[in-house]
Amino acid sequence: MDGAVLKRLRADAGVQAAAGVYAGKPAIDHNERKSNEKTAFPAAIQTVVAGDKQYDQDRAIGSRTWRLRWECMSLDSDDGAVALSDAIIAALEPADTFAGVRFGRGFLVLERSGGNEDIADLPIFRRIIDLNITATY
Repeated sequence: MDGAVLKRLRADAGVQAAAGVYAGKPAIDHNERKSNEKTAFPAAIQTVVAGDKQYDQDRAIGSRTWRLRWECMSLDSDDGAVALSDAIIAALEPADTFAGVRFGRGFLVLERSGGNEDIADLPIFRRIIDLNITATY
């Protein structure tokens, strides 16, 4: 499901407007930030925090609820990280069908500052968000 969520985010106009660009796509990736180029900021790393498989009395059914985390990063101030996290939340809160996956409403369960630090001579500011998302395949 995390691959379908990533594709949905990259296709969202609000996310495209808020994110930097890497390899022609919004700079949101699984498990790692792909580039230190300034044009690749704001950026986000998407990770799976927890997932489940849902069942009825007889078997597993096609719905899953996962908790996904985005570590949003920007340069020089936290404005870009906050804007990107807000765009991700806005993109995933509504129920939608995308690429054959039926998504329920996304629910924000955590939002916090991730602090700041210098990495490779870049001043990185972070915002961390977690959403619970249910999807049916």
